[in-house]
Amino acid sequence: MKIKLKTVAQICKKEGYLGLCDGNDQQWVNTNNAFYPLGNLPKLDINNLATIFDFTEKQLESTITKHFSLPEEFNFSDVCKNEKFVYPAQDFGDILTINFGEERLMPVTATEELVFLNADYLKPLAKLDELDFYERRMGTIRYFVVKRGLFVVAVILPEHMLPDQIKLLEELLEQMTEEKRAAENLATENTYNSNQLTLVK
Repeated sequence: MKIKLKTVAQICKKEGYLGLCDGNDQQWVNTNNAFYPLGNLPKLDINNLATIFDFTEKQLESTITKHFSLPEEFNFSDVCKNEKFVYPAQDFGDILTINFGEERLMPVTATEELVFLNADYLKPLAKLDELDFYERRMGTIRYFVVKRGLFVVAVILPEHMLPDQIKLLEELLEQMTEEKRAAENLATENTYNSNQLTLVK
């Protein structure tokens, strides 16, 4: 599945939390707001996982560790009947991110509103241009799965934000979008003028 486990380990160390979840066919590593499949690794306990992630004794002392079953409120399977394809905001073909405090957020156009995911949770996933994003719901709970081809490579929960924060980010995103349009229009105008000069010659 080409998940960078060292990068997942860095996230866990930064957040001070390391979770290991038992699923039916594989285990998953859990950060504060994301899950990643461990694939074909032999069955681990939390100490095995900490060793693989190169946690020192000192780091483990300051880290919350949990070993539990996959939460039933999320669907971790590759196929979900009611999932909906969603679009991350784009900037000249690349995934757009916004620096907000100490976090880097990725806007996603969901079913009802604009929501934000922690962009750092995409770092363990190689080749971002091969990823697709889907919104899933279980009752009132909304979450997102990231797929490469047909397979889920991450399950990510949206960031919890206050209404004022969301409004501020929406305004910032709109400003960035307008600046992008202006830049594209200027590039088009310059290309047109260049063609005119070429025709005069």
